[in-house]
Amino acid sequence: MALVTGIGSVFFGITYQSYLPSLVPTGDLPHANAKLEFSDSGSAILGTAISGVLVQWLGAALAFTLDAMSYLVSIATLAFIRTKEEQHSGPSLTINS
Repeated sequence: MALVTGIGSVFFGITYQSYLPSLVPTGDLPHANAKLEFSDSGSAILGTAISGVLVQWLGAALAFTLDAMSYLVSIATLAFIRTKEEQHSGPSLTINS
């Protein structure tokens, strides 16, 4: 469970900010980013407190299982996003010999 949770954290942490510009218009991006960061900060603060309570009530194994399941729910809900991300070509590297 810790492995699933760790992998989910890494991939979600990298991608959620990168995908936001594909979901909202450019003019709404600062407001959307502020909401995103507010929810991230709130979940970091509340998540720590709630996880401590869950570990005390349910035990560490079940608390980790619930955390891993929350990532699976997140994956399922993200699958419903129907916005296509534009294909971007990165900078081309030219090597002068």
